[in-house]
Amino acid sequence: SQFASTPANSTTAPAAAMIPIAEDNRIPLFILAATADRLTQPVMPYVFRFGPDSTQEAQAVADLLATQQFKRVALVACSATSGIDYLRAITAALDKKNIPIVIEQTYDINAVDLSPQMANIRNAKPDVVVVIPYPADGARVLRTAQQLGMNLPTVVVRTVLMDTLRKLAGDASDGVVTPNTVDTSRADVK
Repeated sequence: SQFASTPANSTTAPAAAMIPIAEDNRIPLFILAATADRLTQPVMPYVFRFGPDSTQEAQAVADLLATQQFKRVALVACSATSGIDYLRAITAALDKKNIPIVIEQTYDINAVDLSPQMANIRNAKPDVVVVIPYPADGARVLRTAQQLGMNLPTVVVRTVLMDTLRKLAGDASDGVVTPNTVDTSRADVK
């Protein structure tokens, strides 16, 4: 009865590194937080994901934006593997709903100054900003938007559920929303 689990806050790279070990040794691997689609596609017999992958969360983002009737979307994402995976998935989901992306910006997760990217977004005049971060850089994105006077509806992928992001962002995270990726129509969801 051996098993392996990525830590709850594990990112894509450590999870990806563990997959061949789990598969070769026939040890179940439970991925709790990493979202990259490639971690569980194609299906592997010893790898299990708890929570949505990038494509599933991207669909939830697109559904939310469509419901709110946003017409000019700005995307800002970290340039790490998960950020790029999310960008691909969200772009595809928005395209299927005919929701235009007016600007897409990426940044290095260690960047201290995000004002160039956020100023570009402000100048593109979107009606909503979708942020795809890790916790610390996500807080910098939100604080920079606040410092630049960007008072726009902001959607952050589920990273915003982490206390670290909200604590580092302070009041810059007030009012930020994240899409629901839970199927509330299921009887076992309360």
